[in-house]
Amino acid sequence: GAEGTPLARFVPEAAARRDLLLTTAQHCQAKAKYEEAIELYMRAGGHARALELVNQQLGNHLSGHLSASVEPSAAALQRQGEQVRRDVATSAEGLAGRGDAELAAQEDKFQTLLEVAGLLQAATEGNLAETLRLVRGLQDRRLVPLEHSQVQACLEEYQRRVTGRADCVVPAVVPRVVLVAARAVHTQLMEWESRERAMGGAGPNTAVLKGQLDAVIAFGSRINLPREISFELAQLA
Repeated sequence: GAEGTPLARFVPEAAARRDLLLTTAQHCQAKAKYEEAIELYMRAGGHARALELVNQQLGNHLSGHLSASVEPSAAALQRQGEQVRRDVATSAEGLAGRGDAELAAQEDKFQTLLEVAGLLQAATEGNLAETLRLVRGLQDRRLVPLEHSQVQACLEEYQRRVTGRADCVVPAVVPRVVLVAARAVHTQLMEWESRERAMGGAGPNTAVLKGQLDAVIAFGSRINLPREISFELAQLA
């Protein structure tokens, strides 16, 4: 237990140890020593703070705001996030089922970012079927719509996250999600149109895919997108 650690011999009182660990974690975070900060927050029992920091840095990678070479890498951050979740699950609080609301919100955000990371990886690998499967999952999370009936719900969720800067992490990755979704649907649409031309006429699949592409682009046109993404969406329309 913590009572047997070297720190406990110098700082015997648990509350004082926790304060010291939190202060040191905050110092590491301010110095951009994120891996050390996350570890210290965990040791202090500050799992929500640890996961919040994982999410901030992972979001920066996935949104394209950081070069892939910047440490800690997206893969390292995913491992640390999973470590935080395992630590929560085996902590006294986790075993009692008493995770607080902030921790639950950070866990949900981390899961969303893991799904976005999987989407970007599948798209990079050219795995169209997996890309489209993950896009459908992100529609369930109201990140991007594949149906016109979901455009408004996705817009409301986006605005909810942005308003009052309640969440600046997930909205930052949405432009890349929109672009990847539009590219994937467009690629499948081109494949089906080519197949149906060879068979002598358009079928129901192309109509469905055109509707999906329209839904993605309609959503993208109503949120804050970088100019180059807006331009590419216009080309895909």
